[in-house]
Amino acid sequence: MHRRHFLKTTAVTLASTAFVSAQEKAAVKPLFGFDNFSIRALGWKADKLLDYAAEQKVTAILFSDLDVYDSHDDAYLKDLSQKAKDLGVKIYAGTGGICPSGKNFSDK
Repeated sequence: MHRRHFLKTTAVTLASTAFVSAQEKAAVKPLFGFDNFSIRALGWKADKLLDYAAEQKVTAILFSDLDVYDSHDDAYLKDLSQKAKDLGVKIYAGTGGICPSGKNFSDK
């Protein structure tokens, strides 16, 4: 391979890689949201919290305990997931400690 051909090929490859990386970075939007624990005094369950998240135009919500759900049945959770998707809100779930010897452990 000649040096000119090598340099031209390398330059084109690097330029195309930079272009694709810029497009990929532009497509990734940061998530903005809240944790249900931060407004727990309102006593809202997951369904109402999703409505509120959509009203506030956030893109994510953290349900940090299992008590926020009306049920743990598959059908209910799938419906909740679909509602979140329809509203454009990504759900993150937490449950506290999972180690039986931990201070925050709950057997729920």
